[in-house]
Amino acid sequence: MSVALTDTRQKGERKREEWLADFAKRSVAEDWTIDAARAKARSEVVEAEMVGNLKNEGAKANVIRDGVLAAHPDVRNHLTG
Repeated sequence: MSVALTDTRQKGERKREEWLADFAKRSVAEDWTIDAARAKARSEVVEAEMVGNLKNEGAKANVIRDGVLAAHPDVRNHLTG
């Protein structure tokens, strides 16, 4: 997971989108609630921050928000196709 968030700028790839799609797939497979998705997104964002990519609270909040949205039952099926 941390690679998906931290290598985006270095490699110029769409790692954040890959993480969001993976996050949505895991939310379906494990049938997460919104609270579970929020907790998992926060946990994964903290892990990514430890390797230095997310440098401010706004960046962390945006990734958490996007992860929770991707894992929402009304949205995740669009990402997992």
